[in-house]
Amino acid sequence: SNPTYNLERPSVARDWTVHPMMSIPIFCFMLGYWQVERRKAKLQLLADIESRCDLEPEPFDSGKEYLEYTPVRITGEYDYSFEFYLGPRHEVIEGRDKGAPGGYHSIVPMTLETGERVLV
Repeated sequence: SNPTYNLERPSVARDWTVHPMMSIPIFCFMLGYWQVERRKAKLQLLADIESRCDLEPEPFDSGKEYLEYTPVRITGEYDYSFEFYLGPRHEVIEGRDKGAPGGYHSIVPMTLETGERVLV
């Protein structure tokens, strides 16, 4: 009444299904790690933008390369002969797109005292 054990090698079909099944948890872990790192980078980007928006506006210099969301002060006149509309845009309330038309973005170049044009 000794127990008998089957010492045969498992079938090839079983080996073929086990390896992909073992990779699923590894793949899910990698996706989770990527999302955590992506969130950290996004929070840092938002903090950088917020810190730039709090700066005092500086006079505009066309020769200088500005970072996005850097406040500048410009003086000149709007040139409505080159005005164009971008849209339609959707109404966004509390971060959710309501799908209702919310109007258009009006893009108007400003002619500076130096003769250069800047989109506003």
